[in-house]
Amino acid sequence: MALALAVLATFLPVATAWSQTSGGTGFEIIGRIQSLTLNNPADVLSGGTVVVNNITVVIPRNTIITMPGTFLSLGELFNGATQSGLATSDSLPPQTPYEITVIGNIVNGTYIAGLVQIAQSFGQALAGTITAIDYATGDLWVSGTTGRPMRWRIQLNDPVGRFGRMISADARFTADTDNPTIHAQTGYPMCVPRTNPATQDDPECPKGNRPLDPVTGAPLKKFTMAAPGTPGALTNPMKQAPLMVGDFITYSGIQGTDARGAYLSVSHINAWVGISTAPGTLPAYVTQEVSQIGVGSGPVFPGIAADFKLGILIEGVTTDPTRPVDVYAVDVDACSGRETLRLLGTGFPAPIPQRYKFEPVVGNFLPVMREILVKMRQGTMPAANGLIAGQYRAPLGTYLLPGTLSPGLPLIPNNFGDFPFLAKGSGPFHGAGPVVGQLSPWPGAPAPAPSSCQ
Repeated sequence: MALALAVLATFLPVATAWSQTSGGTGFEIIGRIQSLTLNNPADVLSGGTVVVNNITVVIPRNTIITMPGTFLSLGELFNGATQSGLATSDSLPPQTPYEITVIGNIVNGTYIAGLVQIAQSFGQALAGTITAIDYATGDLWVSGTTGRPMRWRIQLNDPVGRFGRMISADARFTADTDNPTIHAQTGYPMCVPRTNPATQDDPECPKGNRPLDPVTGAPLKKFTMAAPGTPGALTNPMKQAPLMVGDFITYSGIQGTDARGAYLSVSHINAWVGISTAPGTLPAYVTQEVSQIGVGSGPVFPGIAADFKLGILIEGVTTDPTRPVDVYAVDVDACSGRETLRLLGTGFPAPIPQRYKFEPVVGNFLPVMREILVKMRQGTMPAANGLIAGQYRAPLGTYLLPGTLSPGLPLIPNNFGDFPFLAKGSGPFHGAGPVVGQLSPWPGAPAPAPSSCQ
């Protein structure tokens, strides 16, 4: 105990009377969007403000917002309108309030955002059994079990028609149409047939990819796709697999209304179906389910010991667990936007079947990245109606930010200076627009040096 007190004393001055550290105080706010404003409608990268739980937070210029299936700027959220339609104070408020997560710093009394995420409900986790499918409209009816009344109606939020009909209640909350957020438990991409399979098969969502039990006639819940080119095979791993009546699904999305009434426009479906691909063959499919990284300690504040982490955890599922999964950070040049894949390591099969896990005991995985890409070792290829089989790219899920180690000492700021895509920028917006530069105003003090192209 005496040794522990002596070690602690090395971090503590004789007296402490800080109100906050010089860089500000870190915060995280989660709540309903009461008000959302845009500073300059002519600027797609414009900043603005958001009011959450009666707290006004500045959203800096160059903020890129993480949506359920895409990234958008604040200007894109407004899309030329005077109001976003997401705030409860809008003249046409949403049917169901939208939520926002803001992580930032309080600088001289002003809340300034660093990281922003928007969804209708971060805690939404709905589930049920598909009891009916309207192939003419793309509607799925979901209830507690088959044979029960059709209780809830859902549609895919798929404005490009990747996983079914080209339908969307609000394209801002689209499914990820480059990575299968509509998938089976193993990560195999799923779809809603655009035609009734009983009369006309959908070539991109063929009924042959859901073989039937020869005894019961019900769709199999666990099976392995035939290898490509297998003579006489009914299944084809180059195509998605159709959702069918009797499938149990978990799903999330946003509320919508049309002539048939209220429904849920979903960006994510996880069907409780175990579809594997033939070992060692292409295509094979992979997803990410968990991603987190420790972002280090940030600036040093004399007399304040920081509690920080440097580890990383990436976890997901694959249709071929015999193949290792390589994990990459997607690093982006602040001026050109050129992307570089930085190998972090390899995920190997986890104790649970079909899962892989990358959780090294030691290592340095900085600098911080916005996105993680996982790739199956034996290769990738175009498949499944425009997807790239064998890889999955997604936003980093959780940043483990530093905190104050000892109770009673000032809270330290979030170290956004160690996030290159915030401090330096990420190049031309969507590859061709204005250059996304450093957040302005900067959520901290002092602001780091910007990139050379700003």
